[in-house]
Amino acid sequence: MKRMLSIISALWEVVRPVCLLLAAATYLLCVLLILSVIFIITLPFTFYQVTKERAQREPEKRTMPPLGTLDANDFLGLSEGDIQQKFGIQSQQSGMLDHGQSLAQWLSEDGTIECWFQSEICYDCTFLQNGREIARAHRPRKRW
Repeated sequence: MKRMLSIISALWEVVRPVCLLLAAATYLLCVLLILSVIFIITLPFTFYQVTKERAQREPEKRTMPPLGTLDANDFLGLSEGDIQQKFGIQSQQSGMLDHGQSLAQWLSEDGTIECWFQSEICYDCTFLQNGREIARAHRPRKRW
């Protein structure tokens, strides 16, 4: 009997850490399951709140102010990034040409603003309305 108790005691010393590890793993799985259920339950509400806040925000501006409120001379000497930062609007079209020249266009509420850049600085700005030029500012560009 004494021998049997010593065998059981030795087995228990081997099995006990395994049982503790299984208990800890089971506990962690239960905690993860509970957290997942809470996340899944609250996700639709969070999505609803974010959507509601976006709808309440002012719609993003996609066009420049009306051409009559702008002056073409104000664009001269600015870079494309400066113009975008000043009005908070990305250019609709932009392209690089030879000798460091580029062209950028912005839509306005009543027309188009077209700026020519050399070395990233605007040297020519044209306001177009229905395809017709209504205002233009120009300063000589650098010659190569």
